[in-house]
Amino acid sequence: MTRRAFHRPRVATPGGLSPREWRVLALARQGLARRQIAAQLGIKVGSVNLYFQRIYETLGVHSWREAIKKAPWEQCPPEALPRPDERQEPADPTRPIT
Repeated sequence: MTRRAFHRPRVATPGGLSPREWRVLALARQGLARRQIAAQLGIKVGSVNLYFQRIYETLGVHSWREAIKKAPWEQCPPEALPRPDERQEPADPTRPIT
């Protein structure tokens, strides 16, 4: 990733989250682990972790479960939601999210 990408302005949607943050949160809502989210989006797990940090700050929460509950889903842009052909099997619910 180039240096310019890190300094790109963050464009928020009406819900306060960027389209990419909505996408990450929507995949977590489906039950995907962070590694699965990273693979789905073609990014590193560290990037997924940074998206979650921003999501937590924006929504004023401390966990992904709180974020999923508190997110104003009615304001989520439709393009951020996964299409049916992109859905993966959720992670094992007994394993902690990594």
